[in-house]
Amino acid sequence: DANGENGALLLEPSRANLLQFSEYVLGLFSPVNGSISANYGTSPEGLMNSTRIECDNTTNSHIYYAPAGLSVGTEYRFSCYYKGTAGEKVYIRSISQGGGASGGKTITFTGEWQREDIILTPGTGASFVYIQDARSGTSTATDFEVFGCQLEAGSYVSSYIPNHSGTGGVTRAADSCSVTGASD
Repeated sequence: DANGENGALLLEPSRANLLQFSEYVLGLFSPVNGSISANYGTSPEGLMNSTRIECDNTTNSHIYYAPAGLSVGTEYRFSCYYKGTAGEKVYIRSISQGGGASGGKTITFTGEWQREDIILTPGTGASFVYIQDARSGTSTATDFEVFGCQLEAGSYVSSYIPNHSGTGGVTRAADSCSVTGASD
């Protein structure tokens, strides 16, 4: 550019966030041996709308969601912003019954907001997404925040698409870019 600095342009394909009320974790996810509290802290968007997750223990607590209407064999990505005490850990995972693909990983908190994702490829049975599953034995966090959950079809995570509606998904149109006078 004219200032001698190089920039980057993020162009993304059309994607849909399939989670209804994606910022309202209390209405989407079910706690087992734990609790969910809405509007707890300041989210990455600067509003008092993060969700607090409190776990009763680090051996059996789990917070899960059972998505419906997903296509068998299609690869989906579930992502969410997490914030917890630096050094503490949670295990996130997906489960797909009936021949699908599941995934999971341990997140180590940095003390700042961080976006994490996992893969889910549904089989013919039920599917589940866990924003925390202490049953893996790797979780040490019992109190942390989440914000901005997203479930989208695709092999990688796209930018967060807020969904404030109670019906269907919210779709972002594909980005496009064109240049005229490229020699300039």
